[in-house]
Amino acid sequence: MGYPSIVMLIILLIGFISRGRLLFYLFFALSAFSSLSLLPPDHFGGFNVQSQTLAALGLFAKAIQRPGAVRHAIRLIDDMNRLGLLFFFLVVSILVSVISPNLFASTITIVPVRLEGEFQTALLSPTGTNLSQCVYLAVSILTALTFALLATRPNFINNFVASLLFGGIVVVVSGIADMIFADSGALAPFRNVSFPALESAIEFGGTRRVIGLTPEASAYGWICVYMAAMLLFLRPAVTRSSVRLATVVVISALIVMALLSTSSTAYLWLGSLAACYMIDLAIRGLRPTPNRTQSAAFGGELFALAILIIIGATVLAFGDGVYDRAYEMLDAIIFKKNATGSFYERSFWNSTSFAAFISSWGLGVGVGGTRTSSTYIGLLSSAGVVGAILFGLFMIQIFMTKARDATTSSIITGLKLTLLSLFLPWATTGGVDFGPNVGAIFGVIIGLTATNGARARQGSGQAKSVRMTRLIYASAQRSSGDCRAVVLAPERTSDLQRKAWEKEFTPPEGAG
Repeated sequence: MGYPSIVMLIILLIGFISRGRLLFYLFFALSAFSSLSLLPPDHFGGFNVQSQTLAALGLFAKAIQRPGAVRHAIRLIDDMNRLGLLFFFLVVSILVSVISPNLFASTITIVPVRLEGEFQTALLSPTGTNLSQCVYLAVSILTALTFALLATRPNFINNFVASLLFGGIVVVVSGIADMIFADSGALAPFRNVSFPALESAIEFGGTRRVIGLTPEASAYGWICVYMAAMLLFLRPAVTRSSVRLATVVVISALIVMALLSTSSTAYLWLGSLAACYMIDLAIRGLRPTPNRTQSAAFGGELFALAILIIIGATVLAFGDGVYDRAYEMLDAIIFKKNATGSFYERSFWNSTSFAAFISSWGLGVGVGGTRTSSTYIGLLSSAGVVGAILFGLFMIQIFMTKARDATTSSIITGLKLTLLSLFLPWATTGGVDFGPNVGAIFGVIIGLTATNGARARQGSGQAKSVRMTRLIYASAQRSSGDCRAVVLAPERTSDLQRKAWEKEFTPPEGAG
């Protein structure tokens, strides 16, 4: 066990036993260390214990300890309009992972999740990968439940944005560290996971791809764009001007680092993100602003965007060789991607895994049964038709949720736009496990809408109690002229009714 693992375990332990929000602020930052396993994989059957996984479990343990949290969690899981479909999807995925590898053993060709060579295939059989991948998926879904519970706490959104901001800074710093210490071996202790990088770090005539502290360029580019998207769409919810300025700086740095990763997936997501950002601008432009401050902030954002577009166009038009260099990179990364060995290999994974899905008669081969490079094919091949339908219904449900107030609506719209920007990149990367970061988005959306519903029901109940008290008081006045003549049975009188009686309806001293 290297020193990075020991230091990380100590930090996580301090975060867990402390009464502050350290673990919460560390959650997104730890996703930058995806090439670090805290326990030696060789001693645990190749299982990688990543720091964000332990942070997610620690956050759940702390969240569930609060009074009433267990009852609230059960309600969220039991309700098909909340997290019920997602947990049902987990149950189906685990059942398929237990049944299919034994039912179709040695009859279906798959691509092993733990590759030892290019274009490698094997026959389906039960392996430890089924267990490890089911654990990863369960942690991602448990993260959704955790953030649904956390979203009910006061000042959650400000802490959530601050956590994303800190995570974005760590991701940028890790990329800069990779650029500085690339050839020195100083970062080798941070890269001990059992799965190796699948693509060369050198491309485009010797220009090194930035991978940060992740296994490969696509993983680093993905986390950069994720942080940038979340901060971009949640930035209007930030009230402090200094934090808003810091958010803009971090978003810009994350986009630059994503470009330096030269990941085709990151570039595809950036294009999708730009389209969703235009949608966001249109939504906010048509929505009436509650005050002049927000209206001025929106106008300033449009002005800054126009300036950036003008500067970018000027640099491309008059910069010496800038346009040619940019076109060369885009041409190689996107337009000629289908001529690369990586494209053929990943296409081979998808075609083989989809054929495995067909061979299983739609049941699927189980989570961890085959490797894919597409979330959609991963859902079908791993969880089967039933699992894919359940996840699809959950996504539809997520996009149909509505908030009851303008502030929450703005936040939920931003989170939905982040998910919307993911739909295109999901076609070219990932598998059945959507990861803890996406799980956090699911949880916040469900948590905020569930909180609104509870508050609305509570408000309705309070209003009903006050109306009942007023009726009782009016009846007492008609019968005796003095509301004190009415005696309410204690077991039938709520605290709210008694307080409303004493505050609003007790006659002045000497009356009657």
